[in-house]
Amino acid sequence: MKYVLIAAALLAGCATTPPSPAPVVMQAPAPKPPIPPDPYLGMPSDEAYAIQHNQTPTLQHGISLIYPYSQDLAYPINCQPLEGTEIILGPGEFTSEKNVIIGDPNRWDMTIGDGVVLIKPARTPQTISSGPQDPVPEVHPGAINMNTNLHIHSNLRDYTVLVRVRRPLTQQVEWYYPDSTRAQAAARAQALKEQQP
Repeated sequence: MKYVLIAAALLAGCATTPPSPAPVVMQAPAPKPPIPPDPYLGMPSDEAYAIQHNQTPTLQHGISLIYPYSQDLAYPINCQPLEGTEIILGPGEFTSEKNVIIGDPNRWDMTIGDGVVLIKPARTPQTISSGPQDPVPEVHPGAINMNTNLHIHSNLRDYTVLVRVRRPLTQQVEWYYPDSTRAQAAARAQALKEQQP
């Protein structure tokens, strides 16, 4: 009988104990997207100014001719006999021999490196006359006003270059990238906006 009373008391106590509340799960706030770097940081001031003011001038930095990039444009460069011109691709860009096509491979020499294409007029055999006697064969560099086109397909962009023998010599050519810079700046502005409380 004693055991029955204890059991009844225990059962009565269990019946009156309220159920424990459901655990509250605290969810951490979703991480905010990282803020992209400022695309204008470290950029030459004339390039930054042109892009921010929706201008696309051709610029000169020392020996480098700087074009604003557009896939729809063909860029002229001037070469000279016995001189090389360096075509510098954008940051992170590279190409290979099979991805660089020149219209006149017989009269132009080309070398492809890491992010750079070097081009110059080839030495082409020409014949000159030394008078009434037989012509004397002589090797001369590229002919005056010789020109061709060059297509460079990189891992990021396509370039079309008009290569010609003309003065003044273009020693180096490279590009700045208004459209991609503006897109990076817009992504940064959006990320900064989302960081605000």
